[in-house]
Amino acid sequence: PLLAGSANVFLDNNFVTRTSIKSVAPNEKFWTYLGVDNSIKVKYKLINKTDNVEGLISKERIKTFEYQITVKNTKDHSAAIHIWDQIPISRNKNIVVTLIDPKLDKSVKDIKKNKHNMIEWFRRLKAGQEITLPFKYKVEYPKDFKVNSQKNGNTTIF
Repeated sequence: PLLAGSANVFLDNNFVTRTSIKSVAPNEKFWTYLGVDNSIKVKYKLINKTDNVEGLISKERIKTFEYQITVKNTKDHSAAIHIWDQIPISRNKNIVVTLIDPKLDKSVKDIKKNKHNMIEWFRRLKAGQEITLPFKYKVEYPKDFKVNSQKNGNTTIF
């Protein structure tokens, strides 16, 4: 068993971080934050942002945001990675947020949307391997509608 309390985390004989864990019974699965692994390099870049007005009668404003997430494993062995990104949340029925990319398909096992509106990518990177993950969504709302976005932690709320 693991007893509840603080824990020091080591990776490859190097101190990484301090964390806390709840009590864990033998053979019970658990999740805890283990800190940043500096040998996994991540770049998050805004590629394109557009702002268009569409429609003849009832005009809508459509803002599209396109990001690129690049992940590189600089270790000398493979690494399992789990990447999260937040799809913005609308608190107003007039504002609709739609994920464009990645395409979510039940047949694809390594990408999913969780209950917190987060996209999750599950990948295994070979030593030295670099991958690029697309992330694109659009926000639609009436043309004359005032829209403010705010950050709540890592979540964008409209």
